[in-house]
Amino acid sequence: MKNIPEDIRIGQYLVRSGLISAEQLDEALEIQKDLGGKLGEILVKLRFVAEDDLLKYLAKQMQVDVINLSECNISPALLRMIPETTVRTKKVIPVSLVDGTLTVAMAFPQDLEALEEIRFETGENVVAVIAGKREIDEAIANYYGPPPVKADKKEEERPTVIKEEIPPPSPRAVKEAAEAAEAKEATDSLLRFPTRVKIDALILHLLDAGVVDTETFARILKERAKSE
Repeated sequence: MKNIPEDIRIGQYLVRSGLISAEQLDEALEIQKDLGGKLGEILVKLRFVAEDDLLKYLAKQMQVDVINLSECNISPALLRMIPETTVRTKKVIPVSLVDGTLTVAMAFPQDLEALEEIRFETGENVVAVIAGKREIDEAIANYYGPPPVKADKKEEERPTVIKEEIPPPSPRAVKEAAEAAEAKEATDSLLRFPTRVKIDALILHLLDAGVVDTETFARILKERAKSE
């Protein structure tokens, strides 16, 4: 029996469960073909499925728990267990350490390579729980601050200046910083794609921002299909 790709299995389950229609799945797969990325993220951005429903499905399929990071109070000592570069690149947050078992929150707990890397770096047994990608991005911005900027050679030669302690940013500022970083990352990657893909991504961004509704988006896709 031929193996079915994971994203297709997720889409088929959501259709069978009545959470999305077959037409919505086809539209999301078309966007994925142009832009890449995870099908689940695209379905959420298109507002075809609620993120909570998607997380519950993924948690059930992978037999992991769902966690709400806004309810967690993570200690600095726990945060230091995983290198910041790993946290940012793998989109992972440590949430607890009990009896030699480190629990980490991930948007994609099926990333076995990331789990093995964390296990090697910490020397602990690692267990994953699932959280929404945006929630993880906000937690990273809250606990680690904005991504570090690499200093140029002249900057490195300047003497170190001890600055006054700056109070932590407000939750609103943290959320805005996370959204701005996500938008910049999407824009930078978008510049590498052809014009059609850029148009798709722009429409998807407007949809995510609430400027374009799902009916208008579906109509645009149908009109484009007729012209091709």
